[in-house]
This record gives sequence, structure tokens and C-alpha cells, in this order.
Amino acid sequence: MTKSGLPDSSKFNTNFSFQCLKDDRVTILMDNRPVTHLKGQDAARFLSRVAGNNHDLQQLEMAKATGNFKRGNEKQSAKKPKSVHEQQQKD
Repeated sequence: MTKSGLPDSSKFNTNFSFQCLKDDRVTILMDNRPVTHLKGQDAARFLSRVAGNNHDLQQLEMAKATGNFKRGNEKQSAKKPKSVHEQQQKD
């Protein structure tokens, strides 16, 4: 983690970009392919979050908006039992 509390920027995919369209919609691209489209309040909220931010923070916001955001718990969740009920049965 960096001092700002964000994960190290080298862990982010830096291949996101976005386009503002004429009808106040935003298209978020990954590797120059459309991933998601935002409109209305979602588009306005996204644009306010990325405005004035550096590249890494913009990448983070685009990853969150597309759902391609790693939380760091993928390996841990694979080892856990599927439910609390199954865990209680084992005890």
C-alpha cells in the first residue's frame, strides 16, 4: 500500500480509457474495446470523480465502474468453506 491508502499503482491495469459522448453519456473502454456505458447521474458522478485526478486514480475509478476491480481476497475466499452452516457441521 502507498501512503495515500491505495494499493500500489503497479497492480492496476492501466489499459482503461473513457470517451464522453455528445448526449452526455460516457463509454469506458478497456484495450480500446467498449466495456460499459454510463448515462445520466452515473455518468455525471463518474466524470466528477475522475476530474482533476492523476492517471492511477482515474484507472481505479474506471475499474470500479466496470466491475474489474480486484479486492485482494480472491485466494482467501477459495480456501473458506462455502457457508457458515458447513463450517459448523465440520466442528
